[in-house]
Amino acid sequence: MSNETYVKTEVVGTSAMSVSDAIASAIATASRSLRNLEWFEVVSVRGKISDNKVVNYQVTLKLGLLYEPKSEQSDSDRAAEPTRPTSV
Repeated sequence: MSNETYVKTEVVGTSAMSVSDAIASAIATASRSLRNLEWFEVVSVRGKISDNKVVNYQVTLKLGLLYEPKSEQSDSDRAAEPTRPTSV
C-alpha cells in the first residue's frame, strides 16, 4: 500500500427531503469543481422547523480529496512561455 496525502475541505448540503439527500447534494455540487473526492465525514446535522414539521435538512461535511501535487513543467512548456524583460 502506498502512502497517500489528502486535503480536507468543508461543505454544507441542504435538502427538503432527507439527510441522505442533503449529503448527496453536497457531494454532487462539490464534485463539479473538485477532483479526486475519496471520502466524507458528517460534522453536523441541523434542520429547520416550520409549523412543528421538519422543512429542511442541513448537513455539514468534511470532504477528503486525494492530494495531487503540481507536476513539473516540461521543457516544451517552458519554451512556449513568453519571456519577461529584465530590469536595467
